[in-house]
Amino acid sequence: MSLVPCPVQEGNHLILALKGKNTRTSLGRLTKYIIYTVKDGIPLRANLYGNPIQFRQTIGMSKARLDIGSGHSVCTELQDMGLSRLPVLYQDMLFYEAILLGSKNIIDD
Repeated sequence: MSLVPCPVQEGNHLILALKGKNTRTSLGRLTKYIIYTVKDGIPLRANLYGNPIQFRQTIGMSKARLDIGSGHSVCTELQDMGLSRLPVLYQDMLFYEAILLGSKNIIDD
C-alpha cells in the first residue's frame, strides 16, 4: 500500500508524520464549521464554510499511520495523550476553498 506522507516540523524537529493511503480524489461535500476563539479577552464565534475540491477519505485502521517525533515539547504532549498510531479515519484535502464569515461575541447569541 502506498502511503502519502504529511510531516509537521518546527525547524529541524519532526513533531509528527501522518501517512495515509494514496487513493483517487473526488469532490467532497460542502461543510459548515463553527469556530470559537478569543480576541482581547472576548470569546468569539464565527462560521466557516469549506468546499473540498479534491478530497479523499479512507476508513480502516490499516489505511493510515501516525508517528510522533521526539525531542520537542509538543511531541511529549502528544505522546502523553496516548494517541493511537493507527487512525480509524483518514481524510486528505488536496485542494480546498473556504469562506470565513465575520465573528461575533458569544454573549450576543
